[in-house]
Amino acid sequence: MNEILNFDLRQKALKLLSRKRALKNELKLYLVFNQLLIWVWVFTKITFFWPIWSILAGGIYLLSKSHKLSRIQKQLIHAKARQRMGASTLLKDEHISKLVEAS
Repeated sequence: MNEILNFDLRQKALKLLSRKRALKNELKLYLVFNQLLIWVWVFTKITFFWPIWSILAGGIYLLSKSHKLSRIQKQLIHAKARQRMGASTLLKDEHISKLVEAS
């Protein structure tokens, strides 16, 4: 039974790692895209800094996604700690599974 619970936690942790890698790639794309928009703004010589809308929207999206991933990571860490202490019933908690699947 303990091996099954370890396997379940491992699968959730691997899924979390792949989502973190995807977030890093999205952050790189966000930076490159907004840098391109800023260069377009510089060369068009428009006084209003219109790339701010893309910067704000993308920044809010990335912050909310990273916050969600950090919450999932904390819950997985707590589940592993409780498993080591012998409270294996928490590992069956569907809340962690729903968070990992939803993100």
